[in-house]
Amino acid sequence: MMPESPYKLIRFWQELKRRNVVRRNTVYAATAFVILELVSIIQEPLRLPGWTLTLVIILLSIGFVVSVVLSWFFDFNAEGILERTGPIKKQAPEQKKSAATGWKIATITSFVVIIGLIMLHILPRSGKPRVLEKSLAVLPFINDSPEEEGMYFINGTMESILDNLSKIHDLRVVSRTSVEQYRNNLKPVPEIAQEMNVAYVLEGSGLKHGDQIRLTLQLIDAASDTHVWSNSYIKSEEEVFELYSDVAKSVASEIMAVITPEEQERIDKIPTTSTTAYDLYKKAMDVGENQSIELLYYALEYDSTFALPYIALGWKYFNKYQFNPDLNREYLDSAKRMVGKALRFDPESADVHSLNGYLYNLEGKREEALRSFDRAIGLNPNLVSAYSGKGWLYFGEMDYISTIDNFQQCILRDRTPENLEDLNDKIGFVLSFVGLSERASQYYDEALKWSGDTATYLRRQAQNEQYAGNSIRAVELALKSHSKDPKIPYTLAILGENYMFTGRYKESFHYFSNYVEFADSTGWGLPWHKMPIAFIFRENGYNEKAQDLIKLQIRQSEQSIAAGHPDLVSQYSYLAMAYMLKGDKEKAIEYLKLISLQSNINTTLARFHENPIFNGIKDEPEFLEICDQIQIKYQAEQERVRKWMEAHNVL
Repeated sequence: MMPESPYKLIRFWQELKRRNVVRRNTVYAATAFVILELVSIIQEPLRLPGWTLTLVIILLSIGFVVSVVLSWFFDFNAEGILERTGPIKKQAPEQKKSAATGWKIATITSFVVIIGLIMLHILPRSGKPRVLEKSLAVLPFINDSPEEEGMYFINGTMESILDNLSKIHDLRVVSRTSVEQYRNNLKPVPEIAQEMNVAYVLEGSGLKHGDQIRLTLQLIDAASDTHVWSNSYIKSEEEVFELYSDVAKSVASEIMAVITPEEQERIDKIPTTSTTAYDLYKKAMDVGENQSIELLYYALEYDSTFALPYIALGWKYFNKYQFNPDLNREYLDSAKRMVGKALRFDPESADVHSLNGYLYNLEGKREEALRSFDRAIGLNPNLVSAYSGKGWLYFGEMDYISTIDNFQQCILRDRTPENLEDLNDKIGFVLSFVGLSERASQYYDEALKWSGDTATYLRRQAQNEQYAGNSIRAVELALKSHSKDPKIPYTLAILGENYMFTGRYKESFHYFSNYVEFADSTGWGLPWHKMPIAFIFRENGYNEKAQDLIKLQIRQSEQSIAAGHPDLVSQYSYLAMAYMLKGDKEKAIEYLKLISLQSNINTTLARFHENPIFNGIKDEPEFLEICDQIQIKYQAEQERVRKWMEAHNVL
């Protein structure tokens, strides 16, 4: 019975070909591809509704089913007349040959069309990512009033409209800080759009005279540099929130960005009933730090339930704490109080959830921090601070893919030169850390383009070579970086570590000594490199200093593990080196085994077999087996990151 089933399938396939079902529906598929491509091209210029393409797909799918059924029962004869397909014995050979010739040509043509259209969509993936169609930059609005004092209101109007547009998931909006560079340096719209990586640019101008607001806006298609929408508004101060809502919805409609009912509700929400409180808040966002705090508290005197001033104060206190945590502990408490009040009066504010994420992360409450960041992004999918917070959280946990993903989201939305330099540098470091040195080098090149800082660039490339196992090249690049800026402590550490790997312990001691001197003078505390330094100090006769570092590392790593430090693999590696230097080989092996059980293996761990700290056990079978296990996991993690980047079209 078994051989009969394949035979039936073969006969069924032959019957499909005889009835021209395969050929006819290949032609149908090619035609459908062409129709879909045409609809996608004309949808935007003709302002067709957003659901047009979906409707066409549904209709073509139904048509395909109908085509399959009809082609089974009917076919064209040699004279081109449609007739019911008869049994195989009733069809003459000449007729089959004549009827098949036309379909064969049509089938081959259709197949070529299908392949061509598929390649048309695949090929762009190998190059630079295309601009997202529903993407927008809102340029700084121009103050039409001769009086500069009205500028704060125009700036606040621009930011409020941008904030409303940012709440739409179907639309990517770059941040205000990104476009601020064009306030006094206006470039042609196509050039701005290219730098911001957007398809549309919104320009505006206006003035406030008494309680009347006049606003003129124009939306520009960057590709053609043509106006697609413009409007002028004259509103009273009491109607300002209605104005912000109407503008956001009109712009979204022109770009064909879908606004969900929940998003529309958030866009239409009125933050305060006090025009005075709102005016004071706008002024506070446009003045210096001390005056800003004073105005924010003044706004709350007019409306104590107004959440925006609490959120702004929370961020200001948080930033003050970040500047010097040891001296500014009270600022952290103030930030927490502001967050509590803001959540009470506006639990749907994305900004307050983002700030709360940072506060949770400071306390080591990573699950709560992640929930807060996700909540913020759910409310505002263009909120850079939330993506950045998530990126740093995952960076601390050595979750490489999540780190890169969130930093990429920041790059799409925050196009300031400082941010582009910093985030490209950070992504490059992550890729270097996971062993994708060529990709890392590309990101470092991009970072240099935005910063022009060749000393930092050379230092990063030196570290990249180090992680790739090229210590001699790493020393060459680090020396160049050091000559350009001898004050960067990280360069000293790179030189010390790579001279150690090449067996040049005296040179390593020279640079590590300077590194330690810097750490002691600044109270930095040597967060990294303590064990390589201990090894080099011991090799150069400074055994007491080496032992002090070993004891310090063991105490700090054990405390970090007990406190639930997310990056266990680094702590295990520090302890493995510490106990090896202490002479406790069994304890060192114990921690090396724990490392081999972890998933986030990085380049520094994959080089243990080259690390002179482990010279005493480098030939032992157990150590070699552990190194092999670490290598296998390292290569698997490297491949996982590489595939993810290719699948998501990342550089």
